[in-house]
Amino acid sequence: MRKFIKYAAAIAMCIVSTQCKKSFLDVSSPSNVDDNFVTSTPTETFKTLSWAYSNYRQNCIMGTYRWNDPIGSDAEMYPEQSSSNNLDAILRPDLLPIDYAAAGFNNLYSTLARAAKVANLIAQKQAYLDDVAANKTSDWTQLYGEAMTMRALCYFDLVKHFGDVPYGYENKYVVDYSLSSRFDIYDSLISSLKAAEPRMYKLGDGGINAERFSRTFCDALIGELALFAGGYQTIRTDMQGLYGALQFTTKGAESHGCKYARRVDYLTYYTTAEQYLQAAIDNQGSAHLITVDERTYAHNPFQRHFQYFNDLKVSPESLFQLGNIQGGQQLTTSEYAYAFGRPSDGGATNGAPTKTFGALRIIP
Repeated sequence: MRKFIKYAAAIAMCIVSTQCKKSFLDVSSPSNVDDNFVTSTPTETFKTLSWAYSNYRQNCIMGTYRWNDPIGSDAEMYPEQSSSNNLDAILRPDLLPIDYAAAGFNNLYSTLARAAKVANLIAQKQAYLDDVAANKTSDWTQLYGEAMTMRALCYFDLVKHFGDVPYGYENKYVVDYSLSSRFDIYDSLISSLKAAEPRMYKLGDGGINAERFSRTFCDALIGELALFAGGYQTIRTDMQGLYGALQFTTKGAESHGCKYARRVDYLTYYTTAEQYLQAAIDNQGSAHLITVDERTYAHNPFQRHFQYFNDLKVSPESLFQLGNIQGGQQLTTSEYAYAFGRPSDGGATNGAPTKTFGALRIIP
């Protein structure tokens, strides 16, 4: 009898053990989550969108191109004459490797794809649809606007650096693709942001600071997109029909399959730019120009803006600025901190103590 009890107990333990193992195997891994889970609340949704912010900061820098906006002409050169920076600046891209900007190019598409995915998921949520129907600004409408603004900013960077690029293929499997006209891209981006911005929080509202996209920044981005769409630029002449029926005013001679041109209806875009740049001022929220320096030892309101950066604080003049972490486990290694205006400690005797590039990269 005693032996039977032992066997029965052993069998019972095996059954319990087996059931426990089966129960454990039935549990889904925390990393195995679906779209409903990652957009179950605004907080969870922002966790997903935060990847796009992080990847934009860390991996979307344009490599060789990072210096090229403020400097580079027949009158200005970099001191390192044979460097890739200078070859780009003096308009000799033929001397650069074909993939010199591949990392930035690929990561901009990865970033905008994630942002588009988040926006599409939010657009299907009943809570978001109810807020839109009520013309209400909420955390859901803010997050949708944030995602669409991220998507637009990435495409804007792609068009600025590469001109006419593939558009609208994100989150789709394609075996072939074509280039889209930059003017069609500008029109599409402007339209999407116009629809989203009225239901975004102004800077300072809803817990939104300058390290996230706000209505204030979105208005400014629409204005900048419109200025670029209506401005003179180098367009292609080697792809017939790329720009459809658009008509252009040109300057100079055609060369290397390109010409310098501006669309004839540019004033429409300048009117849009004026409207939305004014909207950025009207919706400035907590942003403001620094006109008074509270420091008794300095009395320099202009420098005060950059001192905020060096103090690792968000400047009230910034509509958007990328946060970087100085040290520790989460150390940021992105070159944005060096090449786009945020400070560093110099790193070497021949480096400036605070490598902010004299604010050249910060657009007022």
